[in-house]
Amino acid sequence: SNTPMAPSAVGESIKKTSDAGSVGNSADYSTTNSRTLGVDEPEKVKTDGKYIYTARIENKAIYINKADDSLELLTKIMLPSEFNSAELFVQGNKLVVIAGKYFWNESFTNAWIDRSNKAIVIVYDITNIQKPVIDRYSQIDGYVSEVRLTGGQLTVMTSTNFNFPIHRYLPTVQGTNLQFDMQKLSTDFNTQVVLPRRIEFRSDKKTGDINTAIAKARSMKRLIDKDAVNCQSINYVLPDAATLKDYNFNPTFTTITKIDINNSLKATSTSM
Repeated sequence: SNTPMAPSAVGESIKKTSDAGSVGNSADYSTTNSRTLGVDEPEKVKTDGKYIYTARIENKAIYINKADDSLELLTKIMLPSEFNSAELFVQGNKLVVIAGKYFWNESFTNAWIDRSNKAIVIVYDITNIQKPVIDRYSQIDGYVSEVRLTGGQLTVMTSTNFNFPIHRYLPTVQGTNLQFDMQKLSTDFNTQVVLPRRIEFRSDKKTGDINTAIAKARSMKRLIDKDAVNCQSINYVLPDAATLKDYNFNPTFTTITKIDINNSLKATSTSM
C-alpha cells in the first residue's frame, strides 16, 4: 500500500497549492494560516519544508512528495474506501490523519443515538518517510466539528445526534395515536444505549496499512471498545409524555477527545 507512483495529477495539485518560492527550502516555507498563534489547524495539503503531504480523498490516499522542483512521489498511503473528508497535521516525525466514516444500518432507525457517523484519527510515525507506520488509531461516534493541535496535544471535538424513537412508545393504529407508554420508556432509557462509544488501539509499529492494523489489534484483543465517558453517576429527568408527544426530542452530544500524538502509550482522554 506504500508503493510510490509517478507524480502526475498529484504533482499538478501540489504546484497549485504550494508556494513556489518556498519549495525546497526547509528554513522558509508556508504554513497553515491559523486563527490562534501556536495552534495548528488541519488542511488537505501540509508541508514541513522538506516534504509535501496531500490528502486526496477521491483517490482514498495520502501522498507524500519531495518539496523540491522534482515533486518526486515518495509514499502513497491508502485509506479505507469508507473514509471521507480527510485532512492532515504534520509535526516532527508524526503525520496525523483526521477523517470521517459513514455506514448505514437499518437498526439506526430504531436506536436512541445515531452511530452511522464516525470520527477517525490515525497517527503515523514518519521517521522513515518511505515506510510510514501506524502509532495509534482512534474512532468515536459522531462527526468532526473542530480539530486543533498544540504542542503535540491533539484536541478533537465531535458531535453526535441523539435520536428519540417515539414510534416505540407512541404506537399508531390507522393513523390514530394510542396511549404513550411512559413505563416502557423509563425501563428502556439508560446511559448504555445513548452514550457515544469509542474504539482505539496503539500499534506495534509494524504496518502502515490501517485495515491490517485494525484486524491485528482485534485478533490480539488490543482494540479497546467502550463508552466515550463514564456517566454512571449522572442523574437525568426525562420530559413528560405530553412534551415528548408534541416536540422533537433530538439533542446533540458534544465530545472532546484529547490525544498525545508523541506518546502512543498515553491513554486518550474524553469528556462531554
